[in-house]
Amino acid sequence: NGNDEWVDATITLKGQGTGAANKDQPMGSFVLKPPVVKGRTALKLDTFKKPDGEPFVHMVMRPTDVEVVAMLRGEQCRLTKSF
Repeated sequence: NGNDEWVDATITLKGQGTGAANKDQPMGSFVLKPPVVKGRTALKLDTFKKPDGEPFVHMVMRPTDVEVVAMLRGEQCRLTKSF
């Protein structure tokens, strides 16, 4: 709700290629660990990165799955969504 504060959040985005060289190929997992997320928020896809630092590139990838794991009021919450 409105100003709920989510902490210890890890957001994992999986993607699929859309370019000529990588069409329909899995692109791996890209992670974002924002320090705190208050209420509803928007996140830029290019802020998600693989462990090696490679960013999510929306021009040649599309998101297929997202998983959010975070703490809210002392409880761990998990959301998984496929597109």
